[in-house]
Amino acid sequence: MPGMINLLNTVHPTEPINIEIRVLTIECMGYLMNSIRNQKELFNTDANHVMELLIKIISSDIKEDDRHLCPVIIVFSQLADCMKENFSAYMDSVFPQIMKAVSLEI
Repeated sequence: MPGMINLLNTVHPTEPINIEIRVLTIECMGYLMNSIRNQKELFNTDANHVMELLIKIISSDIKEDDRHLCPVIIVFSQLADCMKENFSAYMDSVFPQIMKAVSLEI
């Protein structure tokens, strides 16, 4: 997971190929987090780092056609399912961003 987090922090969404790499990395993070959901110690450590990064991404100025939007929301839902009540610690940061995203005109 640290490699993917590093990739998202260093590959900037300035070119279409960079955006594609970032989107696929976010999707992969969701799949990996789901696969380690029963390894609580590893999952909890990685979940905190992933949530902080995704909140940072979605808190930026999201446009209607931003390709990051959909995978970030999907990973939020995957992590919410895995974290159960522990996800509530992130609701103050996540919920307003999700509401902003669903109100975008597509």
